[in-house]
Amino acid sequence: MRVDKFTVKAQEAIQEGQTVARRAGHPVYEPEHLLKALLAQDDGILVPILRRIGSDPKLVESRLDEALAKFPRVSSGEGANLSQRLLKLFDKAEDEARALKDEYVSSEHLLVALTQDRSGAGEVLKSSGVTRDRVLGVLKDVRGGGRVTS
Repeated sequence: MRVDKFTVKAQEAIQEGQTVARRAGHPVYEPEHLLKALLAQDDGILVPILRRIGSDPKLVESRLDEALAKFPRVSSGEGANLSQRLLKLFDKAEDEARALKDEYVSSEHLLVALTQDRSGAGEVLKSSGVTRDRVLGVLKDVRGGGRVTS
């Protein structure tokens, strides 16, 4: 993962996701922590995309919190290590950016990659009607001149 290939907003979400994991006492930083950070971002694009798809961001967050509550906890205050699932997700986001001919990996690419996660975060999104095709449809519309608003 090349951090310099991620937008500032994506980098902020990645850093905040690790903070979410650490504060929860989770020893491993997983895609669910990243999704939580993306949902909480001020002026982020995730919530408007979810709304545009017809998904309720509060329902996504509630389901995500349920999933996160099942994670193991440790009492030490050490930082959470990145999981293999998360590292693969970053690779997938980079692949999505390349496929869309984008120079940088953005929050949108992270969301597209999250929809393809086969557990946790991906299941939360899928159960809320958020799929890769639906997200890409919104992105295509926005790139064609439409707007995503909150």
